[in-house]
Amino acid sequence: MAWQTPPTFTDTDVLSAAQLNIIRDDLQYLRGLSSTVNIPFPAVGLDVRLLHPAYWQIRHRAKFLNLYISWFVDPGLVDHLSVSIKINGTELVTGGAGPDPWVPGVTSSAYFSYDVSSLTAGTWYQIEINVDAHDVAHAPQPYWGDTGFNIVRMFESDTSFA
Repeated sequence: MAWQTPPTFTDTDVLSAAQLNIIRDDLQYLRGLSSTVNIPFPAVGLDVRLLHPAYWQIRHRAKFLNLYISWFVDPGLVDHLSVSIKINGTELVTGGAGPDPWVPGVTSSAYFSYDVSSLTAGTWYQIEINVDAHDVAHAPQPYWGDTGFNIVRMFESDTSFA
């Protein structure tokens, strides 16, 4: 949900449901910003030829796990990245081939948001991220050039930032 400019009211206006819904959505957005549970680290660069995944353990407190990720795929050496994101062993994302965001040529970034509200509040859960560089035939690529993958921010919030 994104911030919307609130409607302007005058004393004689009849309020519509759509106008009130904008105000409600904006209040939920602001609450989501203020309720974030930050996982304390600066941007973490993951080696694109990881033999083992990167792990984080966090305590569940809010509805959404938000990840802000940036990447660059060197088109001279790598065709695409294969990315796997798991929570408690359940795979949420597998990217690599076809029309997905892990393709070559541009520095890109995106928010990914996962509803973790099914977890019990206060319990710990594990996030696992694995990244590999691949060639056109989807074989792991040992020469990755300038290819990079960074976890810029990771936090829980009552708002999805995707």
